[in-house]
Order: sequence, then structure tokens, then C-alpha cells
Amino acid sequence: MDSRAALQPGTRVTGAGHRFGRFAAVLVAAATTSAWLAVESSRADPDEGGLETPAYDIRLDPERIEARQGDEGALSLTIAPVAGLRIDRRGPLRIDLTVAPSEGLELVRSRYRRKHAADARADAPRFDLRYRAQTPGAYRVSLELRFWVCRKHTCWQAREQREVGAVVSAVAPEAGPTENE
Repeated sequence: MDSRAALQPGTRVTGAGHRFGRFAAVLVAAATTSAWLAVESSRADPDEGGLETPAYDIRLDPERIEARQGDEGALSLTIAPVAGLRIDRRGPLRIDLTVAPSEGLELVRSRYRRKHAADARADAPRFDLRYRAQTPGAYRVSLELRFWVCRKHTCWQAREQREVGAVVSAVAPEAGPTENE
């Protein structure tokens, strides 16, 4: 067999010297893949110390809800990836909300997905988490976030929990006419 023929695509190598050729090729491919995955996962997985800085920033505005009884409002939540990373658009993004105590501050929705974002295609999705203040008192709004953060070829799931304090004040009664009038 000509040495140039052995280099052509689709040429089958035979002979006693190449008895373990396929087996060796499989071993090399497996070892290379394992090494590549180990390097990528150590770079990408924040729990394993691969990232020295957080991969994303969670912003809440306002940081504390202050409302009057009967008011409606929204808590703005933004999930912003750091430079070089992205929030996966195809992967699931879920935000679960709960209020404690459960009576008095009503959530318009208790679960948000990417489609509920102000701009579902944004690189840093922003959500308006709507509420209605019903009963005066102090409340705690708990947020549980789940989403996927990606680098060029690798993604990993991120889970975050945040809490926001809320105070609902009573509406002051309007001053009516006095007896002298």
C-alpha cells in the first residue's frame, strides 16, 4: 500500500501492524474527551471553585416593599450574567414566590417563567413581580430562582434564594367635616 493512499479519507488500514488500531483510537478518544470534560467542568462549575467571581448578579428594586393598604405595585427582579457568560434562553428559568404570613400581601402570580419577563429575549431578563397590599402588617417575600448559566460550550444550573421585607401600612382615615362647620 502506498503511504499516500493511507492518508486519504475513507482508506481502510489493514495488516498485522494495525491490529489494535480501532481499539487504540477509541481509548485515545475516550481519554481526550474525559480530560476535556474535566477541564471544562472545573472552569464552569461555581460550586467546585471554577469561577472566582459570581457568574451572575441578582438585582431587586426596591430592596424593601413599603405600601399602603389597597395599593398595587411591583418588585423588579433582574438576572444579569457577568461578561463572557449568558443566561440560557432554551433552558428552564423559574421564579417561585411565597409570602409569610400568607394573608395580607397578595401575589398576582406565584410562579414566573422566562415568557413572563419584560423582554423574554433579553440577555439579562427582568421581571415585574406584581403584588397587592391588603392587610396592614409586616411580611417577608421569599424568592426561589432556578436558571441555567452558560459559557461558550458549557452550562450549569444556578439556584438562588432571596428575601425581601414588606411593610403594609393602614390607610389613614380622611378627615371629615368638623362639628363646627
